[in-house]
Amino acid sequence: MKVGDRIVLYIEKVVWEGKGLGHYNGQVVMADYVLPGEKVRLVIEEVKKDYAIGSLIDVIEPSKERIAPRCKHYYQCGGCSFQHTSYEYQLRLKKMSSLEVISRILGREVSGEGPVKSHNPWYYRNKAQFPIAIEKGKVLGGFYKKGTHQIVDLSECPLHPPVFIDILKWVKDNVSKRDLNLRYLYIRQGTSGDIMVTFVVWERMKNSKELALSLVKAFPEVVSVYENVNRSSGNVILGDSFYLIDGKEKLEQKIGDIVFMVSPGSFFQVNVQQLK
Repeated sequence: MKVGDRIVLYIEKVVWEGKGLGHYNGQVVMADYVLPGEKVRLVIEEVKKDYAIGSLIDVIEPSKERIAPRCKHYYQCGGCSFQHTSYEYQLRLKKMSSLEVISRILGREVSGEGPVKSHNPWYYRNKAQFPIAIEKGKVLGGFYKKGTHQIVDLSECPLHPPVFIDILKWVKDNVSKRDLNLRYLYIRQGTSGDIMVTFVVWERMKNSKELALSLVKAFPEVVSVYENVNRSSGNVILGDSFYLIDGKEKLEQKIGDIVFMVSPGSFFQVNVQQLK
C-alpha cells in the first residue's frame, strides 16, 4: 500500500479521535467520517509502520446510523468528529472505544456505564478561540481544518452560542476597515450571558479603545474587552501579557450556589450544564 492508492474498506470499529478502523490486506487503515459496518472508498494519505491513514471519497454501503451533519462546515472543519451520526449513537461509540482502551491497558476485560448524556449537545460551549488571517485580500476566521493550519472560514457553528459567530463576523469586517493585525479572537460567555472578548495580537494595538467601544456598542452583552500580546510563533494561543481595554476584569460563572470569577487566562469547564 502506498500514498495515492484507492481502496475499498469495511469499517470494523471506531477508535481514537473518532477514526474508523478496518483491515486491508492485513494492514490497519483508519479514516475520519466513517462508521462501524460501513463499506467505504478511501484514498491513502499517509502510510506508517503499523497503520495507514485514508481520506473518505464516498460511502458505498452506509450505516443505518449515518445522518446528515448539522453544520455545513463539518467535513472541512476540524472541530467535530461525530456529526455524521446521532448523539445517542455517538455515546455508544465513545463508550465502546473508551472501554477497549482501558481493557487493553489493564490487560483484562472491563465494563462501565459510559459517558453521561448531556441535556443539550448543541450551542453549549462557553469558550471559543478563532484564528484570524488574511489570504488573498480576504479576512478569514474560524477553526483549523483537521490536521492543518488552514483556516476554515466559519459562518455558523452549532456548538457555540450564535452570538459568538456574530461577533466573529463583526471582527472580520473590522480587520479590513481598521487594518488590524489580529492573530486570534478569544470569546468567553458567563452563566448570565455576559461575554468577555480578548484580541490576541503580535503587538499592542494603537486603536484598541476605539475598537472596544465600537464592539460594546454593537454587542451590549460584551462586558469585558482585553488585549493579549503573544509574540511567540508557536501553537500556543495566549501570551503572558493581558491588558484590560474596557469593562470588567472578570467574568462570572455560576455552578449551583458557587460563583467563580474567571479571568481571560483562567481554565474553566466549557460545558457548565454538563459539569452540574
